[in-house]
Amino acid sequence: MNTQQPPVELDRLSLVTKSNALINATFDLSLRANRFLAFAISLLDQREEIPPGQSIEIEIPVLEFTRMFEIEASGSTYREIEALADQLQRKIITLQPHQTLKGSRAKFGIVKRADYFDGEGRISLEFDKDLVPHLLGLKEQFTSYRLKDVYRFGSVHTWRLYELLRQYKGIGKREFDVDELKAKIGLAGLYDRVGNLK
Repeated sequence: MNTQQPPVELDRLSLVTKSNALINATFDLSLRANRFLAFAISLLDQREEIPPGQSIEIEIPVLEFTRMFEIEASGSTYREIEALADQLQRKIITLQPHQTLKGSRAKFGIVKRADYFDGEGRISLEFDKDLVPHLLGLKEQFTSYRLKDVYRFGSVHTWRLYELLRQYKGIGKREFDVDELKAKIGLAGLYDRVGNLK
């Protein structure tokens, strides 16, 4: 397991970088959990290459997270952050068939372990070993965006749509089947009328 230390100075120019397979994957998170995950990913050193099959641990400074997303810190903030980390531990990512080597779906967790340091304003997350290749050492087929571009989003659906479109920024357009789009942005089974979806 590799441990990384977050940079001393954090700002909204920090990059969130994910493989395109991860951008296209199916998983549902609340808006706050999505923010928390993006913040954690922005702390990773993208230049670092991790050997296959190795997980990675990252320390999250709670106060910096609240500042980044303009969340008012209170006595319950640490408990709320703990609840977000718990949510990441329970979530499963499903990669689509064309994104796996054997043509079958792959499922894995986001966070393997979380350590809580009561009274110290920090927690530690260990990203699952199967997630690490989608976050570090990426040389092709990845998407990056700055936290400043997303930190004010008020809906997780907006965030997911932004990631999907950002992936095709160089091309300038992207086409989706309506049901596929709804599944990718967390609206599967909702908005039967396209007018309502729009």
